Amino acid sequence: EKKREFEIGADLRFLNNKLSLSGTWYSNKTTDALLDIPQAPSSGFNTLYANAGSIQNKGIELDFSYEVLKKKNWLVSLDWNWTRNRNLVTDLNGSASILLGGLNGVSSRAVEGYPLGALWGIGFQKDVKGAYVLNANGFPTSEVEQKVLGNPNPDWRSGLGLNVEYKNFKLYALFKHS
Repeated sequence: EKKREFEIGADLRFLNNKLSLSGTWYSNKTTDALLDIPQAPSSGFNTLYANAGSIQNKGIELDFSYEVLKKKNWLVSLDWNWTRNRNLVTDLNGSASILLGGLNGVSSRAVEGYPLGALWGIGFQKDVKGAYVLNANGFPTSEVEQKVLGNPNPDWRSGLGLNVEYKNFKLYALFKHS
């Protein structure tokens, strides 16, 4: 695999390093990504592990840290971070879809023009108002072809941390959300 990346950021410190702010924007592209390519059964193999894909990532990362208290034996600080990454499969060397995993009709795939790992499966028909089309028994009617059901990649991630130190005792609590 080969990866090219452009990144720009800033790291700012204030109040004798009590307060720090940093931010980064990045854009990268991985070419010749290693993937299992489906093969015709007549070849004697199910898949071929090969350099067969290109994946693009663009994102932003923000960090904040503040020392609330710093005395002889005490340190109390807060940390916060937020990140967002968007990825997109841009080339699969002629393959329409590469299965990454899955069970019972829903699969994670690499498909050009979609995020890596997008979930594919049979959805349910909806009318023009967005309501499910129900059959005579009141159950949703299945669609005929597979489609993207969802993106397992989070829209964003964030964390809030609390660090408390007293002499040799250290406690760190982290609350994460995505």
